[in-house]
Amino acid sequence: MNYIIIEAQTSNGSTAIVTPIPVYGDRIEAEAVFLEKCSYARRSGLNTHTVVWMDQEGNQIARKVFHGTQA
Repeated sequence: MNYIIIEAQTSNGSTAIVTPIPVYGDRIEAEAVFLEKCSYARRSGLNTHTVVWMDQEGNQIARKVFHGTQA
């Protein structure tokens, strides 16, 4: 099974998907990367910072959305 981590950042009404979009063959590694990205997103200060972890079939495993204010 492959796992995908997608990160979206919204600032001043403009949303960007962070690329490249990484794919992991190991669930534990994918979870660790998801949590690392969530840690960064929590502190980013962007209007909206979203991290989604899903499997290769598009099933969502976890999603976190953080809201902040632009510095």
